[in-house]
Amino acid sequence: MGDEPAGRAETTEPEKPTSEPKLAIGERVGRYELLGMVGEGGMSFVYLAHDPELDRDVALKLMRVRVGKEGARRLQREAQALAKLSHPNVVPVYDAGMVAGQAFVAMEYVPGKTLRTWLRGKRTWREVVEVMVAAGRGLAAAHERGLIHRDFKPDNVLIGDDGRVRVLDFGLARLAGVLDGSIAPSLDSVPPSSPSSPSSPSSPSSGPALSPHDALITRADQLIGTPAYMAPEQIRRDPVDARTDVFAFGVTLYEALFGVRPFDAPKAPVGTEAPTVTATITEGGLLRARPPPRKTHVPRSVQRIVMKAVAFEPPERWSTVKEMLAALERDPYRVWRRAGYVTLGLVATGVVALAAGLARPAAKDRALCHGGETRRDVAWGADSRSAVRAAFAATGLPYADDAAGAVSRELDEYTSRLAESADDTCAATRLRGEQSDEAMELRMACYETRWREVGALVDLLRRADADTVKQAAHAARSLSPLDACADVPALRAPTPRPRDPEAASKVDAMELRLASVMATYGVGKATAAATLSEGLADDARKVGFLPLLARVDFWRGRSYADLSQSDKSIPAFRTSFTEALASHEDRVLAEAAARLAQEYIYAHQPAEFDYWASVAQAAIDRGTPDAALESFLEHTRCVALWNEGKIVTRLACLEKHAAKVEPVRPLDEWELTTLGLAAVDVGQFDRGIAYARRGYEYSLKQNGPMHPRTLEMRMYECKAEVDSGDYDTALTVCGATLQAIDAVAGDNRALVGRNRIYLVDVLLGEKRYDEARAELARAGTTGADVADVEEAAARLDAVTGHADKALPHLRQALAAQKDLPAEHPDVIASKLELGTSLLASGHASEARTVLDDALATSGRAELSPTARADVEFAAARALWATSPEARPHAMELARKALETYTVSAPRTRGFTDARAAIDDWIAHPR
Repeated sequence: MGDEPAGRAETTEPEKPTSEPKLAIGERVGRYELLGMVGEGGMSFVYLAHDPELDRDVALKLMRVRVGKEGARRLQREAQALAKLSHPNVVPVYDAGMVAGQAFVAMEYVPGKTLRTWLRGKRTWREVVEVMVAAGRGLAAAHERGLIHRDFKPDNVLIGDDGRVRVLDFGLARLAGVLDGSIAPSLDSVPPSSPSSPSSPSSPSSGPALSPHDALITRADQLIGTPAYMAPEQIRRDPVDARTDVFAFGVTLYEALFGVRPFDAPKAPVGTEAPTVTATITEGGLLRARPPPRKTHVPRSVQRIVMKAVAFEPPERWSTVKEMLAALERDPYRVWRRAGYVTLGLVATGVVALAAGLARPAAKDRALCHGGETRRDVAWGADSRSAVRAAFAATGLPYADDAAGAVSRELDEYTSRLAESADDTCAATRLRGEQSDEAMELRMACYETRWREVGALVDLLRRADADTVKQAAHAARSLSPLDACADVPALRAPTPRPRDPEAASKVDAMELRLASVMATYGVGKATAAATLSEGLADDARKVGFLPLLARVDFWRGRSYADLSQSDKSIPAFRTSFTEALASHEDRVLAEAAARLAQEYIYAHQPAEFDYWASVAQAAIDRGTPDAALESFLEHTRCVALWNEGKIVTRLACLEKHAAKVEPVRPLDEWELTTLGLAAVDVGQFDRGIAYARRGYEYSLKQNGPMHPRTLEMRMYECKAEVDSGDYDTALTVCGATLQAIDAVAGDNRALVGRNRIYLVDVLLGEKRYDEARAELARAGTTGADVADVEEAAARLDAVTGHADKALPHLRQALAAQKDLPAEHPDVIASKLELGTSLLASGHASEARTVLDDALATSGRAELSPTARADVEFAAARALWATSPEARPHAMELARKALETYTVSAPRTRGFTDARAAIDDWIAHPR
């Protein structure tokens, strides 16, 4: 047993009186039985407690703050976020709750000593850096999950009796503030400290007497954190981010290396009181860290790293802890040693032999965990790169070179990270002793499946055809995430791999086949992937290894989903979900549920969508955080709002999703394009066009100018221009896009057909009816959706004086929308077109019935202002034609529509013509 268990050494502040009673040994806090008190500080009492449900001891912190229901909810949300942080160098939070109005947090009980106590022994600078790097890994892992410590210091770094370094109290300073909303309280609430204030005699981490600016303030009604280690922006109550923890980490490392802290309070004139560091910063003053002591063994390179960390302003520091750790882990004497050995060889062979002998174990260790680069060369080396580029060039596609470059960049990055991750996993066990052999084996097995996926994809790329070239970069970006291989609890599945050599061999062979299925799907060959997965599923069921079978059925579902065969994709996903549930394959479980939700959008089954989206969210929440899947589900929920006709709500949802995603990664081309189309639908044309253009530019950068994905995004920009009524720009964009598509992807019938329909709408707006008719005929023979062709034909008939010919098409289009709610903008638009054509063909009474219904429905629908105005104007004309006594009301509706156009419509040709038509009718009603 060590001298300081986790949770005890949380403060170096003077004792502060508290009215909260200490609990007696044997009492219960929730389900926890108190075994003994191990410490107390300004923020909490700390007990050793026993959890009878899980039969384990925990460190239980009973916080010195009483809260109500809202505080309890905040505590639970914060604790849930902390509980998802699982890393060898972080003391994990198990639970949080309330008892008698007080908050408690349960965390792992780890016997050991704090960094402050450990530093009392004689330590070399290398030992200090090694311990701090380990602590930094814990910080970096938390930052990757969006968690900032806010109170990193020597007292919150624990060296366990097992030798492992852990960061504790992660986020508890934030928890204390969250409970009562005092995350950024006034500095006026910081109590004055006296230079003579003694350290707490009961604190196991007691050190020298504290100066005025050293006092630890952790009570919930005070400044959250420790001013001696707090970054200036934190003291100023400015926004904090990972660089705030970089500063605290740097101050701690400075103190650990040099025995003093880097900042002194400014000097004051004789006879006046010196201002504190905190006061100086609060008042806008600027401080600089003192230079390291001259007499130190710490290399200059390490000194420079530390000094950059404690820079006053955030932009001057390391941008992340991970970046700083990478610098620290570079051996500053590596070059010197190499040169030194040569010199020694010239001077004394015996000394060289001794030096080489001493160096052998280190060299052996380094070689032990450096197989990743070799594996990378096998999977994606120079030969593979050359072969892939040659195969792409052989297709003769004009964008083959761009596509080869894009897929090479993706695979370079992925395989580099995979090699580094595998080497680091080995080193974590073999060299650093941070994880067990079992954990290493589980993670390495996971990385092995990733290498198989890379190998299968590269094999397909080396034999690329035109379809493979189109989808290559997307396939590389879709390789399974590497983060999953760090999730040891999830890898430690209750369904172990078969131990029987024959059965294990069968599973290995099937995993190779599954990698081939995934690669085939990834390059866009959904039909081939479905066929391969069907055969693999039959064979996998004979083996009966459920984790594998769950993944096979999942990819079977993905393949059929891409083929729009929901009658096969939905059963496959359901089967995968059941198998994943039985075998505790939590990631597959969540993904299958999310894909089921997506499938039910296209099947127009909103109740099923709601159910499976909820199941997917629950599966995500209970497992390890998966940012990519969470983002996918959020985006899917936004897209699903279209089925309900909630186009305004959909845009707000997509923009909220974008605001959450953009600080983490750039929005991809589809996220940008869906934003653009959604903005256009609600009448925000300039924003919509800007989003669509960004989607095109993103694909342009990723895939090159002639890639079908880039041209597809350009096509949606064309649609946005059409909908905005800017026919001149639309004609240029749509025409150039269609010409490029014809040149490089003429066999992509859906893409060509859709673009031709958009071009038809442009020509109708330009009143170039003969050209529109010719383009429509081409659209019908090049793969455009039949319904789209019929609706475009109806629009053409209506504007050329043949409204009676349009009626059958319009009635059919309206009937096809029976699964959509009456308030859906598309249903209202179809009624508008049908009513307008009925009116033009002399069926005024029927037209009024249809248009009155559209008008009544539009009042409770989410429509763009101009769409609602169009309904009002059409209803006004029908009312004028059928009810002379109601003509004043008809005129009122028309004037209302004109006012809306005047205020909301863009000054483009399409909307200017529509506004002129309303104005003309008001002057000459008919």
